[in-house]
Amino acid sequence: MKFGVRLPNLGPLAGQDAIRKVALKAEELNYDFLTVNDHIAWPDEYKYHLSSGSAELVDKMERANDYYESVATLSYVAGLTERIRLIVTCIVPALRNPIVLAKQLMTLQSLSRGRFILGIGIGNVRPEFEQMGIPWKKRASMTNEYMEVLKAFFSSQDKSVSYNGTYVQFNGIEMFPRTRIPMWLGGKFVRPTMERVAKFGDGFIPSGNPQDFTDGLSKLDVILAEHGRKRTELELAAEPMVCIAKTDEEARNISAKTIGLYAGGALEKGGVVGAPDTCATKIGGYREAGVQVMELRIISRGLDHMLEEMEIFATKIAPRFT
Repeated sequence: MKFGVRLPNLGPLAGQDAIRKVALKAEELNYDFLTVNDHIAWPDEYKYHLSSGSAELVDKMERANDYYESVATLSYVAGLTERIRLIVTCIVPALRNPIVLAKQLMTLQSLSRGRFILGIGIGNVRPEFEQMGIPWKKRASMTNEYMEVLKAFFSSQDKSVSYNGTYVQFNGIEMFPRTRIPMWLGGKFVRPTMERVAKFGDGFIPSGNPQDFTDGLSKLDVILAEHGRKRTELELAAEPMVCIAKTDEEARNISAKTIGLYAGGALEKGGVVGAPDTCATKIGGYREAGVQVMELRIISRGLDHMLEEMEIFATKIAPRFT
């Protein structure tokens, strides 16, 4: 399996110092990739959702919804690192101009020497769309069209690119550097998402626990076959919440409030929480279900604690899955 760490680009730990330290530590410990999440407007009511650190740290802050933009953050990290892959999980194309986004992403891919992977989601925070004046009910169709635009730039060998769609129309744009960028799709095991995976995906990052993967991947296989594809063509990733401690009880105490406030505790079944042996067993369940790549969303009491958990995972857990 391959393992990566979500950078603290939002919430209590977010900032240049923490992003730099986590990025450098991940490369030092031979993690395979670093990720950032992506939103633009970030209402206070969502301050616990996706936050770095822990819910307890959020509660101590006067304003806990700092959110560093994903492409800019990964561009900064690309300059700090040499080897580690860089993934956004997941960008919301409907919130952006797709032509400008294509330019930004191809620049990042070129400057990082091909280390970038683009994760794409349709968006799940309605107030963000409303604040930005983007129609919530059209986000899926906008995403489908914007992915076609991005793919046209990423794959075209022609001097210029043209597109005539419902939301985007342009003719003869000459834009370089032109680079291929793998596209992973985020979402749930529902048919519209899996259709996007079959049409556009080099990878899939569904939400869920091992049982969700077992049930969902059988459905994905059918849809892939309808498009003449196989699951072996994809990288399959999971993104559980993770908390490692000396004992299971200590890890549960550290993580309980954070997991409980995130999506009403819906991720508890899939959480990788406990002592190293317990965490390894839970990760084994994901591997048996078909997961090849795991993004660690680490719950911590602070930056130093996060770095400590990263080291424990890299030295005591990851080697069991080589």
